[in-house]
Amino acid sequence: MHFHLPKPLHGWREFAGEVGIIVVGVLIALTAEQVVETIHWRSQVDEARKALGIEISDSLGQAIEREKLSRCVNKRLDEISVILSQASRSGRLPAVGDIGRPPFRTWVDNSWQSTMAGQTASHFDRHELSQLSVIYDFVRRASQASEEELQAWTDLQSIIGPGRPVSADEIGVLVRAVERARAVDAYISVYGLRLRQIADRVPLPYDQATIAEGADRPLSNQGLCTPISADVPPQYGHSSFERALQIARQSSVSVR
Repeated sequence: MHFHLPKPLHGWREFAGEVGIIVVGVLIALTAEQVVETIHWRSQVDEARKALGIEISDSLGQAIEREKLSRCVNKRLDEISVILSQASRSGRLPAVGDIGRPPFRTWVDNSWQSTMAGQTASHFDRHELSQLSVIYDFVRRASQASEEELQAWTDLQSIIGPGRPVSADEIGVLVRAVERARAVDAYISVYGLRLRQIADRVPLPYDQATIAEGADRPLSNQGLCTPISADVPPQYGHSSFERALQIARQSSVSVR
């Protein structure tokens, strides 16, 4: 039995030419699609890098502020330690005015979380993505340390008042709060310094105005670089945290 292949209408040579044209057309279409996709993801990466640059700029400003403030924090903790030592011997806390407190800053990572949750991260340069991951690890650590610091200074604020008897157990609690506050200040300062060192090697479009906004905040506003207030409240239960709501009402929040 013999099989006969059908012959093209205009011959095999013409048929091959038509197939070649179709193949070339498909290849051109696929190439064009790949080019468009490449351009799309390049644009997405550029937008993500801009958002990350602005977000990290906020942390960079806070890191600079914190490094400058650390000396005042430790000096105030030294003063509180003296007060506690005297109270330990006398069994009584003296009259103490506002001792101030470190600012509670939010170390944000919303843009980073959004980038990692989508497909854009897979189109970043691998080395740059690795460095960004380290930066945001320090951001996360600084945020956690800030929460711990808030708790320690909340305990320390309890010495503010007109003077009262104090037990050895309470003195022990307050001394440990001083130790926690001192350690956490060191952690935040180191995390901020490391963050800045790595950011210097990652060429993101940082926002210098945002950095300056945090770095140039007056240290006197925190009540730590000035003497303990001579204005002693008439009763206990008052602290500098009470001003937080008032300050929040007077200032706005900007989302970049």
